Amino acid sequence: LGALPLTPNGKLNRRALPEPERPSGGGYVAPRTPTEEVLAGLWAEVLGAERVGVEDDFFALGGHSLLGMRMMAGVRETLQVDLPLRRLFESPTVAGLAAHVENEIRAGQGLPSHPIRRVPPGEPSPLSMEQESCLLREWTEGLNLKQTKLSHTYTACRLTGPLDLAALNRAVNEIIRRHDVLRSVFPPAKGLLTQKSLYPVYRKFLSMKRLHRAVYRAGNLIYAKSERMKFLGRPKQVILPSLTLTVPVVDLRGLARPEREPEGLRLMNQGVQTPFDYGSGPMLRVTLFRLDEEEHLLSIVLHHIISDAWSLQVFVRELGQYYQAIVDGTFATPPELPIQYGDFARWQRGWLQGEVLQKMVSYWRPRIAKVGLFPELKLPFARSAPADAAYRRKGTVQSITLAPDLHDSLNRLNRQRSVTMYMLMLAALNALLHRYTGRKHIGVFSPVANRCRPETHDLIGWFAHEHVLTTDLSDDPRFSTLLEQVKEVVLGAYAHQEIPFPLLFGALIQHHKSSEMPSSISEVPYVFFDLRAQPRKAPQSSGLRMSPVENVNNAAGAGVEIVAVERADGLKLNVKYSTDRFDAADIRQMLSEFKTLLEGIVADPEARLTELPLAAKA
Repeated sequence: LGALPLTPNGKLNRRALPEPERPSGGGYVAPRTPTEEVLAGLWAEVLGAERVGVEDDFFALGGHSLLGMRMMAGVRETLQVDLPLRRLFESPTVAGLAAHVENEIRAGQGLPSHPIRRVPPGEPSPLSMEQESCLLREWTEGLNLKQTKLSHTYTACRLTGPLDLAALNRAVNEIIRRHDVLRSVFPPAKGLLTQKSLYPVYRKFLSMKRLHRAVYRAGNLIYAKSERMKFLGRPKQVILPSLTLTVPVVDLRGLARPEREPEGLRLMNQGVQTPFDYGSGPMLRVTLFRLDEEEHLLSIVLHHIISDAWSLQVFVRELGQYYQAIVDGTFATPPELPIQYGDFARWQRGWLQGEVLQKMVSYWRPRIAKVGLFPELKLPFARSAPADAAYRRKGTVQSITLAPDLHDSLNRLNRQRSVTMYMLMLAALNALLHRYTGRKHIGVFSPVANRCRPETHDLIGWFAHEHVLTTDLSDDPRFSTLLEQVKEVVLGAYAHQEIPFPLLFGALIQHHKSSEMPSSISEVPYVFFDLRAQPRKAPQSSGLRMSPVENVNNAAGAGVEIVAVERADGLKLNVKYSTDRFDAADIRQMLSEFKTLLEGIVADPEARLTELPLAAKA
């Protein structure tokens, strides 16, 4: 060690001493059974390792929750055994997990057959629950507000080197051909009532305060139970048989060199906030910004109704692979996907009902009850929003990067406690929010990937859900106790992640007291948290290098959105916030205190929450 760990009081912290680590490359034990051999192969594939021994630790090799879910989906597909992700945390070695697999096989508890089946071409493609709730929400919000919140996913790449624009266009269109959902359009529903005819009546109702909550409640019931929207014309989608895009090129070489990239980023952010046309599409936008002869920025924007963050990774990966093959003259049409997103939507509607749905709702109901159906988390330095600020807030981002040594210390603590970086950062954030608000129960919105089935891993579509993860911080627990609780909360959420939040919301709101509902859920202050790994570079081709560009959409919600990004130079914390509700100085102070809190956790993970430092030493 470079130095002995100390407590915040400067004393030797024996409990923070790391466990001895096995030297890398030593102690390899080869698989001894067919089950161990299959699992070792799966681990090597998922982790990108040359070989995996039966005593190697999944998380010590760089595994995390998302890779764990991908690996467990491989176990489901290859060995026909359905194990919860919890088993991987309990037994993070090939040998340990193989014992669980063999026990399940001996007990005859193989995977029940409920596969996602391919729908014959030409049959109508149903909306997934996520897609339908998105359309209904935008419909009802369009009656309330002049400008609705845009729900887009986006990413950007820097292209350095000679660029073949024709090959780029062909690669983009090959992805569109391969994934049906990218050719989706959503024509307006034709029902008894339309938004145009109902708008004046609905606005009149909203002007009557005594009816406001009743209308809000009815609107959410309609939103959750979409069969009640039949009289309005149920939302639908149409998959176009073909769609060809031409990537537009914005030439910025007429500007002075220092001005080109900032202008490109500004235009890129503007494009992220430009609405899509649901009825005619397309629901994606790819734009190239030329900074110089061999330097470009590529912006990729997809509406959330057809995409999520995982899907963007699929898009960029396939773009790099197809472009490389086209330029090299080796491109061959890739095999058809085993399923399309519409097949998943049909399967979801058939599976997520009855006993399965009740099981999901029964799990989430008591947990959400601890923080309320509307988990308000008002930070002490937040201001009240202006009356006309709904969905029109201008936002910005404050960032801080934790030094590599602190990042390494956090990773070491993760290995000692058998948790992931996501779990550790979520626990630390809960501790910080508890110190700010004094609340015993904290609810944080956070995404879950919902890619539990292997058929969905290489598919573009909207699978991810946002759920409220609740934590009990009563009696000033030690941080190690809180970390163990958060681990259980996260594993439980992963095991019950397949229910969309709008469906859960609809099941719970029916018994919710009208008097406890806010006038608009968009005004409820919230905290959102996510952890992302730095995007991997796409395959390089013929001198063209692709690298990720960090570009943040400045549209902000009613709360704060905290995203931690693991990068080569350390752990970066980004906080996006509304400038209507927060001052930059307060957010910078929050980031500084978060960093100090993490340093205190590393120094003494057994400290109680009130003992952890927030202010840096002078």
